[in-house]
Amino acid sequence: MESKEAVDVAFIPPFAYLVPLAIGLALHFWVFPLRLLPNALIGRVVGWSLVVISVLLSIWAMKTMRNEGEHVDVRKPTNKLVTSQPFSFSRNPMYLSLNLLYLGIGFLANTLWPIIFYPFALVAIHYGVIFREERYLERLFGKEYKQYQAKVRRWF
Repeated sequence: MESKEAVDVAFIPPFAYLVPLAIGLALHFWVFPLRLLPNALIGRVVGWSLVVISVLLSIWAMKTMRNEGEHVDVRKPTNKLVTSQPFSFSRNPMYLSLNLLYLGIGFLANTLWPIIFYPFALVAIHYGVIFREERYLERLFGKEYKQYQAKVRRWF
């Protein structure tokens, strides 16, 4: 199915995470440090683990989309519903990877501030991007997308 229109997202997805993360890090480093864990080593282990999982998941999802002939840029029209590989357990593996990256950076910096602002990132990505994408995909693929929604969770 050839689509000429792209989804009307409020912003490019990484910005949903970048803004709250930047505010949280700025508060920690320039205003008031608020430690996440008493032991920074634990934060580094957890943080790097989350970052590595995030990068691997993102690469896997992007490779899957490209192999299916789709773009990863949300601003471009969608022509095919990708449901294989990471998309078989999450409808949004790339956004899931952004969540893991966000949390990983918070743990690496060992600061609570990004965690405090994390709900803002989740609300922004949900209403500014995911909700709009879901309506777009339902319009474009109809029953096929509804069946996919019923079978695969939004996050994991």
